[in-house]
Amino acid sequence: GCTSLTVPSTFSSNLKYLELTNGLVKDGFFKRISSCCKCIEDLVLQEVAANNITIESSSLKTFSFVNDDSFDVLNISCEKLESLIMEWIIQSPSKHSLNIFAPRLKYFSWKGNLMNHRNLGNLDILEEAEILMKPKGDEFENVFEVLCSLSRAKVLTLNEETVKVK
Repeated sequence: GCTSLTVPSTFSSNLKYLELTNGLVKDGFFKRISSCCKCIEDLVLQEVAANNITIESSSLKTFSFVNDDSFDVLNISCEKLESLIMEWIIQSPSKHSLNIFAPRLKYFSWKGNLMNHRNLGNLDILEEAEILMKPKGDEFENVFEVLCSLSRAKVLTLNEETVKVK
């Protein structure tokens, strides 16, 4: 089962690594984590349910995210983020949204589905990208747009489904 997670308003920590698995988080949870854990460098979210997830951090370097359809919006704003590993399986691409601001991102792995609303931001120093999509139907334009965002990557790995999209 799922456990509901909250952060006390007076909580403060020098926490560097946080992994949340199979939890239900309340509104404002990630905002409190960002303000209370100023030293956090690694964050892992696995099957976490929330209305929307917004990760804002001035210290986060690695973010790993494995989830399904349990929320609609993922916003990432992390100026020091170097590694983003994302596995997001969605059923309705039109209702989901992804926004990334990570100007120092060097490694990006995206497994799962495309959503219609996405902004990958400026990925000028990206060194390696791994795109393992499961496109549905006629998503050529969406896949093409994602690949254009990753055009500066020195190493780009694509799965067969992404390459064969129509």
